[in-house]
Amino acid sequence: RGFIMRKSILRALLFLFMAITGRADADGSDILHVTAAITPTLSLSLSPTSTQLPTPTIAALDLGYIETTRAFTLVISSNVNYAVCVKSLNDNLGTVGSYTKPLGDLLWRLNRSANFTPLTQSDEVVVSGKKGSVTKRLDIRMLAGSDDLPGTYSAVLTFVISAT
Repeated sequence: RGFIMRKSILRALLFLFMAITGRADADGSDILHVTAAITPTLSLSLSPTSTQLPTPTIAALDLGYIETTRAFTLVISSNVNYAVCVKSLNDNLGTVGSYTKPLGDLLWRLNRSANFTPLTQSDEVVVSGKKGSVTKRLDIRMLAGSDDLPGTYSAVLTFVISAT
């Protein structure tokens, strides 16, 4: 009789538990719903975090520019299509005496492509692509000519990766 009583109490508790959860089937099984949200994951790594262009030579000044190929490496990883943009936080490259070097004298190009693009304060797409991982290299060129006064010129660049 004690065994039957304990069994009845266990059944009553089980029934009460099932009534509270509202998920029990007649055969005593239970249903569980699993939900997982896969969110966009975008990663951009830059190295190095700064670079210095070479000191201009007479030959470089005759060409009208100095440059560093592969100045920066961009490592991109994303589970969605993406775009990487660059812009300058500065409105010029600096002032020496009464001369202010224009921001557009600093140019960039991707992976030794044919054309350099002048740096601006607006987002310019450097590279876009499909989900996955990729490494790209950025060349930097600064126009240099007879109007430039000797001095140090610089800009702070910001890179942003976003889903497209």
